[in-house]
Formats: sequence, structure tokens, C-alpha cells
Amino acid sequence: MGGYLGDKFGNRIAVASFGLILSIIGMALIVGLPLDNNSGRLGGYYLTQASAMPFVAFLSLISSNIAGYTKKTTVAALYLIGYCVGNIIGPQTFRPKDAPRYVPAEVTIIACWCVCLCIMAFIYMWNRFQNSKKAKLRARPDYVKLENQEWLVSQYETLVSFLRQKLMIVLHRISRIARTRSLYIRYELIDSMKMNLAYHIQSICRGTSGANIS
Repeated sequence: MGGYLGDKFGNRIAVASFGLILSIIGMALIVGLPLDNNSGRLGGYYLTQASAMPFVAFLSLISSNIAGYTKKTTVAALYLIGYCVGNIIGPQTFRPKDAPRYVPAEVTIIACWCVCLCIMAFIYMWNRFQNSKKAKLRARPDYVKLENQEWLVSQYETLVSFLRQKLMIVLHRISRIARTRSLYIRYELIDSMKMNLAYHIQSICRGTSGANIS
């Protein structure tokens, strides 16, 4: 539903923020209402199910706003790692001494969602600023757009990734030769060469596509 509404209104972040606001309201109902108010607390629980909308929205933003297969998969992996770390830490806030309401844990959930809402507002404003700046740049009379620019960037990223893999294989073979022939080469230096080479190759293929909040 969130994806459909985001495409319909042309603003994924705003729709996901609305879902997160519903979740905050739902959790506030769970915290504030007494235990015997089952209907109200159940309704609050149903509202909290909209909390997954920002997670999906951020995944789609990663897919549309980051250029290059390597950078895109890296950012998505870091995002999912952070998500998993949060799921590991979150249950630790539900302490036995806070039973049966676990109010501190519920307040922690509300606080985290409020921080997430602020982050989404920042990303929205930043994307609006970047889009406005790029629109002014494209409106300049001396602006020239390259044909098939996105395709060229994609092919360049693929070529750089291929060359990096081949160079890693060469350095690995050099290190194996050094070990088998007992050459006086510090293996730490070879490993450092691998890391530095990977860093420099990644640094030359920076650049993102235009910010897209639709």
C-alpha cells in the first residue's frame, strides 16, 4: 500500500513518514491506555504495523539514488546490517523488572521512531535542495547533457569492478609466489597493497545519480 501511494502522489518519503506517524500514535496509545482497555491498546498495536513503511521506502531510495552496482549493493548491505543490529539491541530493552507493561522499552521505541522521523525529514529536505540545485544547473544556457550518460556511467562502473577483480587475482598470485619461493617480501605490505588498490579504484568511480524523491 505504501509503495502504491508513494507512486501515486510522487513522494515516497512523505507517505512513509505518514506511516511512521501512525506507528508513533499507536505506540503512544499502548503506553498511555490502561491494561484493561483492550480495544484501545489493540487498535494502537494495529497502527504500529505501519512502521515498516520507512524501511521499504529507504530501500527504494537506495535503489534509485545511488549509481553503480558496487556502491548500491554496499550501501544496501550496510543498511541491512544496521537493521539487524537494531533488532538485536531492541529486545534487550524489555527487562523483566519492567513487566508487565514494559513502559521504558515502549518509550524507547517511540524515541527511536521520532529520531527516524527527523532523519526522514532531513533526507527529504536534502533531496529537495539537491534537485533544486541541479535544476538550476540544467537551466543554464551553457549546460550540455551527454547522450546515454546513465548507460556510460553503468558501463564504467562494470569495467572498474572487473579490473579490480583481475588486479586482486594478480596480487594474490604474487603473494603466493612470494610464500612458495621464500622471497624476502613482507606479506603485510602485499596485503596493504591490496587494500590501498581497492580503495583507490573505488574512489575513482564516485558519483551518484540525481536525487529522486518520487
